[in-house]
Amino acid sequence: MYIIMGGTGHVGAATARALLARGAEVTILTRSAARAARWRTLGADIVQADVEDVASLRAAFRRGRRAFLLNPPADTRSDTDAVERHTVANILAALEGSGVEKVVAESTAGAQPGSHIGDLNVLWELEEGLRAQALAAAVNRAAYYMSNWDGLLETVRTTGVLPSLSRRISPFRWSRRKISARSQPTA
Repeated sequence: MYIIMGGTGHVGAATARALLARGAEVTILTRSAARAARWRTLGADIVQADVEDVASLRAAFRRGRRAFLLNPPADTRSDTDAVERHTVANILAALEGSGVEKVVAESTAGAQPGSHIGDLNVLWELEEGLRAQALAAAVNRAAYYMSNWDGLLETVRTTGVLPSLSRRISPFRWSRRKISARSQPTA
């Protein structure tokens, strides 16, 4: 059984769909069972747990042997550094004694030690915390999350261009790169 954190979001949902398509047993770990209800029709189980409650997280993790970890983003009106560091600590504590044998953690390119540098330091702490645990762990350091640009969807629809801090990205060119990476993973 795979336990998927963030299954109602972009990355977690894609992970859950891929596993279900392979015939794997999947449980969506969510803070709102009502919000995740559609997953039952797709063949997944649902477990409600609160990242603020280590015991509920540990109980959810005990339902499986593999877990996909995604630290939930803090409310941007809060001290995101403090909140997200706290939730990482809770996730790591919940893994202890849970019986989970292997995890895949979603991190970010550029993860590094520090403080108040966005999720770069928070996810570094997740990575380091996993290294200290007695379980197998793989870390995905993604460079781009399309959900980071959700607020620009209307701009893309109107102009055909996805603005970026680094450069303007044509969705067509981005799609070709994405397809190429999937069809030619060594490219």
